[in-house]
Amino acid sequence: MKPTNKHNLPERVTRMLPVLRKVNPERMSVTHLIDSPLIRTTLIERFDEVQYDVSDMLSTIIGISVHEFCEKMSPDDEDTEHKLEFTKDSQGKEFGLTLVGKADNFFGTTIIDTKTKAVGFKKFGIEEIEQQLNIYAWMRRMRFEVVEELIIDVWYRDWKLRDTVKKDYPPILFEQIKVPLWTFEEQEKFIWERLDFHKNNPYACPNDRTHRWKKEDTFAVKTKGKKRADRVLNSKKEAEEWMKQNGRGDFIETRVGGCLRCENHCNVRSICKAKEIK
Repeated sequence: MKPTNKHNLPERVTRMLPVLRKVNPERMSVTHLIDSPLIRTTLIERFDEVQYDVSDMLSTIIGISVHEFCEKMSPDDEDTEHKLEFTKDSQGKEFGLTLVGKADNFFGTTIIDTKTKAVGFKKFGIEEIEQQLNIYAWMRRMRFEVVEELIIDVWYRDWKLRDTVKKDYPPILFEQIKVPLWTFEEQEKFIWERLDFHKNNPYACPNDRTHRWKKEDTFAVKTKGKKRADRVLNSKKEAEEWMKQNGRGDFIETRVGGCLRCENHCNVRSICKAKEIK
């Protein structure tokens, strides 16, 4: 599979970009484990049919750069980018494949994973990150290492100083977020649940906020001549009731939601039919 270059990016740029790779069915990365089975299955069974443009990978440069610099600057007592592999659980039960994970940093009793995200990512991805870090914690605990804290270092790639006046907007382009740490038993149970889900539902892609970054339709109460809505609500009925109660608004505008990841960010969106399901 050779990616296209629709925007004629120069070779000095394209050589910096990662390429999409075929997935080994005998191995399961932590990121694939917590993701939709359909994506991994497609990259195994239909890899040669997948189409993408090199420009799709441009945003990854920011993340790669931050990760490489963090690794380069880490002190000797930090275990960085250490790949761990497991074929069995704590009771010796075989997974049926090799589970592979690599946390960015581990020192003392703390696991830190570095993320480059858009402001507002918590609406879609915080649950998935909690799952990811707890699997990394399980891997460390399987090595009889003590884990007491999980942290994500978030670098906001689209942070703007002028937006800091907004409510809940990060004051700087960096944020440290503590993630709940599960018990070892909860972590191992979750791993088996996800492995079973992949095995029994290889073509599943949950139509939800976490997997597809789904945004529901909203309904805006509008007044003629005004650009801004008087109120935005989650259902047409709520919008109608608000208009009656407040005596405001001339009409209701439906703002269609959708699945942001399916439309713009999924690696297999060129051949996946799931993106057509709203």
